[in-house]
This record gives sequence, C-alpha cells and structure tokens, in this order.
Amino acid sequence: MAKRDDLKRKYASAAALRTKKVDEIRELLAIPPDPSDEEAVEFIAQWLETGQVSVPAELKAKAQRLLREWQSIHMVCIEIQCELDRLGEAEPPLSKEKRR
Repeated sequence: MAKRDDLKRKYASAAALRTKKVDEIRELLAIPPDPSDEEAVEFIAQWLETGQVSVPAELKAKAQRLLREWQSIHMVCIEIQCELDRLGEAEPPLSKEKRR
C-alpha cells in the first residue's frame, strides 16, 4: 500500500511538471488553450519538423529543449503508470489532467 501511494504521489508530481512544460510550449508558440495537451505537443513537433528557415535559431532551440523535456517527463509518467498497473491499480491516479 505504501509503495502504491508513493507511486501515486510521484505520478502526480510528474504529471504536474508535464503540464507545466506544455504550458511553456503554449506560451512560446502562442498556442491557444483550446487544443488538448497532446495536440499542443504534436503541433510543436510538426512545427519543428518543417524546418522553417525564418524561425530564429534561439526560438527553435528553446522549442526543441521544451519538447525533449516534455517527452522525458511523459516517459516517467508512463513508467510509473506501468508500475501502478503491475501493482493492481485499476485506474490511473490522474487520468485527466486538470487545465487551469
């Protein structure tokens, strides 16, 4: 039980950090809050893939860094969720992240 509670707390912390990174991505690229977090992350990934020359290198580098950070945190969330599933947790501790 204590391990499960500890994992839930870790998941909540990681999920909050993941949401913060999405908010930073939204702010950087002026993405409105309407699209879901997944759509915002997909948007930045596609934006980076287009390789637009007119984008300042500093902006592109910051976007790449934020995307890498989000992906890393997202993987931690997935790993924690897998561990919770292994322990028999039926529902994700925070299946829907609350938007501000």
